[in-house]
Amino acid sequence: MGTGLVTLGVPKSLNPILEVKLTEVMTYPLSDKEGVFSEEALKEVLEILPGKTALAIGPGIGTDRGAKKLTLELLKLSRVPIVIDADGINCLVGELEVLKSKKGPGDINSTSGRDGKASRDNL
Repeated sequence: MGTGLVTLGVPKSLNPILEVKLTEVMTYPLSDKEGVFSEEALKEVLEILPGKTALAIGPGIGTDRGAKKLTLELLKLSRVPIVIDADGINCLVGELEVLKSKKGPGDINSTSGRDGKASRDNL
């Protein structure tokens, strides 16, 4: 069993590289500043989200201010199931109240043994 059609939101400036290297998924370029998501990326994700059945946030998103804001706002606004992993979890440090406002199902997936900023003590 596979996931079906996967669309990967990537920083626009990195899209030419990633669309060639990632043959398993379709890339969708999102607004960025110097390779990291900008605030405009949120609107763009919300525009392509209708018709999607799930959203994954985390692997490779980073933990800068833009990534954190994008993660938190998607958690608040998205109605599809969300899986949060890696940097997505790190973006939640000190912001767990956002999970209470989540409009649909979600899952936090922390790979066992991974050293990261997020832990039970500081989430």
